[in-house]
Amino acid sequence: MTSESVKNWLIIVLIVMFMTAMGFAGYSGYKLWYSGGNTENIPQEWTPPPEIRIVEKIKRVEVPVEKIVVVEKQVIVEKLNLPDWIKKNANEQVVATAVIEPYDGDMNVASVINTQTGVGTIVTTPVPMSLISLEHKKDIYVRAGYDTHLETQVSLGGRYKFLRVTNIHLGVYGEISNRQSGEAAAGIEISY
Repeated sequence: MTSESVKNWLIIVLIVMFMTAMGFAGYSGYKLWYSGGNTENIPQEWTPPPEIRIVEKIKRVEVPVEKIVVVEKQVIVEKLNLPDWIKKNANEQVVATAVIEPYDGDMNVASVINTQTGVGTIVTTPVPMSLISLEHKKDIYVRAGYDTHLETQVSLGGRYKFLRVTNIHLGVYGEISNRQSGEAAAGIEISY
């Protein structure tokens, strides 16, 4: 094989990879747009989360408890700005609170009460993420600094990550800079 034919094959492979990535990006964007996958506008009000699916089928039983230790309601309502349906109902009491660290996947949460002491706690565990999944992560950025010739360099760009395979993310990017008549670049991005 000559170097020219190797170069042609390399160009063909890169074009196929780029077209495949663009296909995944288009499909992923379509699915997330129409399935409500945009999570940028997260509501700031208190809402009960959905129950863990396997727990929905388990029967509820009554357990006698002499007392329940709760967080002082008047103070917790002010500190956490709890909704009116908790503030105004004397039967609704806060037995435990938690801050759950950010995690890309789902998190299982269980509220546990000790029937002897009446003290409630919350336990959590991350749900392992699937091997492959569509994601919807967008970034827009501005970079500014100096190059090795001490000339000012400014770049404006954006990226869209649409596919995750284990810890590897696949996406597309575009960038324009002030170098030599506004250089621009676009392509596929693989990050870990």
